[in-house]
Amino acid sequence: MSLARTPARARPWILAVALLGASWVVAPAAAGQVGAGASTATGADSRALAMGGAYAAIVEGASAAYYNPAALAWAEDREVVSLYARDFGVVNNLHLSLALPTVGATFMLVQVSSEERDAAGDPLAAFSTSEMATWLGFGRPLGKLALGASVLAYRQGLRETSSLGLSLTSGAMAKIGPIRVAAMVRNLPGFVLPGGGDPVVMASSATLALAVEGSWWLGTVEYEQPLTAHATPAPDGATLGGGSLRVGGEVRLDLVALRAGFWTRDGLWTPTGGVGVALDLGSVDYAYEAHPFLGGSHRVSLRVRF
Repeated sequence: MSLARTPARARPWILAVALLGASWVVAPAAAGQVGAGASTATGADSRALAMGGAYAAIVEGASAAYYNPAALAWAEDREVVSLYARDFGVVNNLHLSLALPTVGATFMLVQVSSEERDAAGDPLAAFSTSEMATWLGFGRPLGKLALGASVLAYRQGLRETSSLGLSLTSGAMAKIGPIRVAAMVRNLPGFVLPGGGDPVVMASSATLALAVEGSWWLGTVEYEQPLTAHATPAPDGATLGGGSLRVGGEVRLDLVALRAGFWTRDGLWTPTGGVGVALDLGSVDYAYEAHPFLGGSHRVSLRVRF
């Protein structure tokens, strides 16, 4: 159950569609100014990030196209979620998500820029890159079971070159009393076409998730296993590529929700936490992640239902 109150439906939903569509006009111009390598796995909702990213079995509303498109089958409200963060002083992270009954979309823009300076503080060299992605999702209910899929269109800009990508994510979700079970296959099939290079396979994965919800609390756990070989350099030079375990929980106290969780992969353990406050038409959500090497990061989301 989402923290947000049930809203009045007086506002025209066409404004939300215009907001999401306008991001396609604004983002390409901004992306040409700054940018840097980022990932489509940065997270699109502070509520999810506060619970360690364990969201595939409990996602509702706008960010379902990103976390599990099957949840769009049960979307009853029209909802918009925005997320913005500036991480480590160089990363700008923006997500805009929209859900209507059975359909939804998420837009992502990540920009990174850094500048090298000499001992006197004068600039020597600058580096920048950007990534944009859009997920378009659809869900269909089948009794207590829901099925869904989302298509990801991806673009990365690095100086004078750019890469394009396309992938498909499939999801399923079932409700059995207070228990929710979910399964996903992300980015299969999926490919990226680098500028001037040959196509490469996009990293894909399979996720299994379980959640149990009471009247004022919930707990969830999920495990994600890579399906394609990919290597990520670790600080000690090792190659990472194992599965990820994510665990989270939420306690609701009237208009306030307290959240905590963690995620772990290849021996790295990262705690998370956050809080949500209900508003008349939605909620404001905050998340904090204490990464062992990159340091802490803050996320704030605004959720509006109409």
